[in-house]
Amino acid sequence: HGDNVTEVFESVNPDAAYKTLSVDSGEWAAQLVNHVNNLKESGEERGIVNLSFDLTQVDAEGRTTTRYELTETEQLALKYARDNNVLLVVASGNTGGEMSALGQAAENFDNIITVGAVNKLEEAADYSSRGETLTLVAPGGEYENDPDAFVGTSRATSYVTGAASLVWAANPELNYQEVKEILTSTARDLGPEGWDADTGAGLLDVTEAVMMAGLVMPQDLTDVDSIDIEAFAGAGRVTAEVRAASPETERAIAQLTDTQNRLNDQWQVLKDLGNPDLTLEELQAEIAKRKSAALDSYQEADVAAAKSLVETQELSSALTLAMGHHQIELGRLQALSGRQQQLKDGLAALTGQRDELVAANGEQLRALEEAIARTEKELADARAKLQYQLVDPDTLVADIDAVKAEIAELEGKITDYRQKSAAWKAQADDYYAQAVPYREQEEYHKNIAKNAWTTRRVYKPWGRWQWRRVRNAPQYNRHTNLANQAASNANNLSWQGDVFQLNHSTLEQLVAQMEEQAKILRDYEKLLENNNQQLSQLTGLPDDAQRISTALQEQAVQKTKQAEEYWQQAELAEQRRQHNHDKADWHNSMYGDIRHHFTEQDAPR
Repeated sequence: HGDNVTEVFESVNPDAAYKTLSVDSGEWAAQLVNHVNNLKESGEERGIVNLSFDLTQVDAEGRTTTRYELTETEQLALKYARDNNVLLVVASGNTGGEMSALGQAAENFDNIITVGAVNKLEEAADYSSRGETLTLVAPGGEYENDPDAFVGTSRATSYVTGAASLVWAANPELNYQEVKEILTSTARDLGPEGWDADTGAGLLDVTEAVMMAGLVMPQDLTDVDSIDIEAFAGAGRVTAEVRAASPETERAIAQLTDTQNRLNDQWQVLKDLGNPDLTLEELQAEIAKRKSAALDSYQEADVAAAKSLVETQELSSALTLAMGHHQIELGRLQALSGRQQQLKDGLAALTGQRDELVAANGEQLRALEEAIARTEKELADARAKLQYQLVDPDTLVADIDAVKAEIAELEGKITDYRQKSAAWKAQADDYYAQAVPYREQEEYHKNIAKNAWTTRRVYKPWGRWQWRRVRNAPQYNRHTNLANQAASNANNLSWQGDVFQLNHSTLEQLVAQMEEQAKILRDYEKLLENNNQQLSQLTGLPDDAQRISTALQEQAVQKTKQAEEYWQQAELAEQRRQHNHDKADWHNSMYGDIRHHFTEQDAPR
């Protein structure tokens, strides 16, 4: 295989100086690093490496399958080559389906050219692997009844490697990005218009590429993204290896070669012995017949091997997909569990707030009802006294000390409620302040998701490249989810702030009513002091009846005002109590729904 690769390479650039390295052991990454080190030690500032193989893995039972992940060592080797201006030309593979991890690495490493193969009709060869990272194609050869023919993406890769060496020789100051750009921009478009997964940018055109190389003004390397080295999922379970062709194909070729050798030996024996029953022409015809039958057998084995590889690849892809879905579902379950705990903690806090509010409102309502009852009794007494013109002066003297005690109690409650209102206001402001960073995070991630676009170069038939703008789906989805999460956190905090703000506003209204009531009580206290002073001077004669009636009427008016204030406070307290009861009922209902939801989520599947 290595001799065939170098033969094709020399047919494109016979004057090139090169080295061949064996990677039969699978340690190609170490060989690549050593080669880059040798380039640096010799003072070379550029290099080209041909990797005409794809990646495989061998499990514990000895089964060999295509490998779709790079090991950490392989990733570091590719990055080391890129950092030292080394261009890598790799084969897409001969499985006819999805290419191995080496061909797919062009997505992250821009110093990789992934090469597919076309047949003599300039159509994508059946055996040529395809994918989103295919760069371009080159001739892959045909068997044409020759089982020893060198056919495959390895042959196509050798052509591209030779062309790249000619481009760099024509303009040595180019960097690897410019060499790759020249090869793709001069390739002849095949199949659908522009780039496609079967033929990439098109068919290699060596002449056009070399001519363009002399016209390009060398530029500095374009900045490249940093590479995150990912762990190899198969570590400890499989052995990472490489292959030039499928094992099934190699065995079929070996069998065909053995058959041909046996036929030649038989023919030589018959010739030496001079078999009288067969002429030389008849013997040659028999040999040709057997060779044709053996070739047919080889082709059948090759097709069977290709089918087996496709089935193995499909099973591997299905397993990879299933593992991916498992990880997604596991992550979703963990997120739901975390959300469940958040909701439980929030519900516990709200339940405590609800109990506190219900207890406070109940106590306040009982106090107001007692005050209303006392006021109604005093009002009834005052109205009853107006029915008589002659009243015992001693019964008209009200207990001013009791009124003063009631004023002091009311002012104490006002002070207590003001402190509680201020605490609720501070707690509401704290929740609002906590929501602000989440709102900022929401806007930040929304802006990133809104601008999550990337560009892709598309080749047009009139010979120019155009850039197509497409959405960067992974980045868009990630930042949209982060924005939604931040919005949810901000809404939860704002909602809790609204609860405390509403309680603060309601308590402020109640304090205002109580202050008005205290003012009326203080006026009533002055009135009683004045009335008591006047009534103490009466003798009970009929001439004093008018003065008594007037005093009682003023007292009744003041009692009526007190009663109205008490009723307003009672109505406000009842509204606040009903609001908190409704809110408590809603919380209980929500907790029931949440508990039912998470009970279903936790149920075994």
